[in-house]
Amino acid sequence: MVNMEKQSWGTWEAVGDTSAYVKDIRNTCVEQLSIISGSVGADYHVYVCTNVAKAFVPRFVTTIAKCKRINDSGAQQLLLDSQDIEVIMCGLPRIGSQDDSETTKVPKNYVKAIKRDIGKAVMVLKTISSPLSATSETFLSLFKNGNVNDLARILDIKGIKKFDQQHILDAYNKKVPMTEQAPALFGSEDLLKKFIFF
Repeated sequence: MVNMEKQSWGTWEAVGDTSAYVKDIRNTCVEQLSIISGSVGADYHVYVCTNVAKAFVPRFVTTIAKCKRINDSGAQQLLLDSQDIEVIMCGLPRIGSQDDSETTKVPKNYVKAIKRDIGKAVMVLKTISSPLSATSETFLSLFKNGNVNDLARILDIKGIKKFDQQHILDAYNKKVPMTEQAPALFGSEDLLKKFIFF
């Protein structure tokens, strides 16, 4: 994830193939899970994969929020990378499994949870790539009763100055009163400290 943070997403020029940091994630997963799954046995293999994904996916979303600036091309590249990361995370139970990797069944609840959580990153990136005039509406349509602090962070990432953000945030608070807003998506990293692989 450090390599992801180091990218210049604010000056990204063109959407290309899978980013190098995604390839690093894939390689690390294959290497580490092959070793770990041999140690824990088949009964706990999916459990280990679930915990890896539970630790990784929120960290991915948090890393997006830590970026100082992401332009439209950078957001599009990160959207492409999000799809690749979803495939990697959904395929974790097949890595190092005792059975033939193609026939290993991945639990439906596991895949559903991964898609839901990666979906949060996708929603953030779609909001970032929306035109400024539609940012608040895009945020509202993607994050039902989203938290104004998340919208403010997205505006920061888009490079909008605090002074220019205020009227957008005030208008959003009129549409969705603070008492009805969901908890902030970009929050504490306490969960991430419990189990970090990357």
